[in-house]
Amino acid sequence: MLTRSATPEMAEAWKAVSAAYRPRLRPNRAPAEALVDYLKNRYPLLEMKDKRWNRLVEQSVLQNEWAAEKLQGRKPRAVVFSLENRGEGARLYQEQEPLFQGQAIVAGIELETGYFHVEGAANYGTSCLPPGAGRAGFAK
Repeated sequence: MLTRSATPEMAEAWKAVSAAYRPRLRPNRAPAEALVDYLKNRYPLLEMKDKRWNRLVEQSVLQNEWAAEKLQGRKPRAVVFSLENRGEGARLYQEQEPLFQGQAIVAGIELETGYFHVEGAANYGTSCLPPGAGRAGFAK
């Protein structure tokens, strides 16, 4: 998540990273269940039972053309977790950007497509996840 205006230097850095890694990227290397298992084994989590969070993840998939195609007519199924501010999760809260201070870090995963997103932290969309998780992962 970009939380400030992009600079030409930032754009050049992004282009360099893209050029270096694009040939090795493959879509959906890790299945959603593996991502859920990884999060459960690495971080203290609370499964959120509030259906509004599940609908947020499901609607994100349905509004994303690429992800919606992967459903192939199936109904989206989401799980949402709040990372607790203890153990390994405390590190993520300590490094949380000022914009998100005091907010819970929430990870939502759609089980049919592997789509995921993280709320409450700009830089943890991928850093709290295993290599190869989500929409693009590294090929072996």
